[in-house]
Amino acid sequence: MASVVVESLFLHRMGDLYAVPIFHHGGQFARHPNGELEYVNETIDRLDDFELCVAELSFGDLVTLCEGLGYKSFKDLF
Repeated sequence: MASVVVESLFLHRMGDLYAVPIFHHGGQFARHPNGELEYVNETIDRLDDFELCVAELSFGDLVTLCEGLGYKSFKDLF
């Protein structure tokens, strides 16, 4: 089962804070010899068509976007 990592590009629009979701998926976590954990070999999708109001953003919104990327289920969402 997949893990999906989500980051955001934040934008200010008329006093509100919006997030453009950036999904890192299809990869795996790898630990370097120095102990650092990294997500590697991933696909990165920046969803510029979706500016989500941070004040109204829900976990369900993120799940819907993951489903739009082809994931019907996933192990973790970071």
